Amino acid sequence: MQFADAEWIQLAREFRAQPIGYHSAGLTRLLSHLRAGGMEGKYCIICIEPHRNWAIGRLSAQRGVPPALQDNRGTLDEAEWAIFKLRCRDAGLPAIDEALL
Repeated sequence: MQFADAEWIQLAREFRAQPIGYHSAGLTRLLSHLRAGGMEGKYCIICIEPHRNWAIGRLSAQRGVPPALQDNRGTLDEAEWAIFKLRCRDAGLPAIDEALL
């Protein structure tokens, strides 16, 4: 997927402001693209402490093998944002400049 710089910044801003819930058509297409593909190595959110603490994990390709814990992120929104940036990086999209958000 390719985006003009202004469109890319707008999509990142939209996701940062509301990672969970309804999204614009453009962000929905981007998220579908980022979430597609095989499961091996895909980033996921792991609940460490219900409703309080979340972490980032990576899925294996083997049934019964739990996700590998990567990084503790705190809130669910922080974990969602971190995974969004990682999946964008892996998809070859431009790095997200936090100063522009």
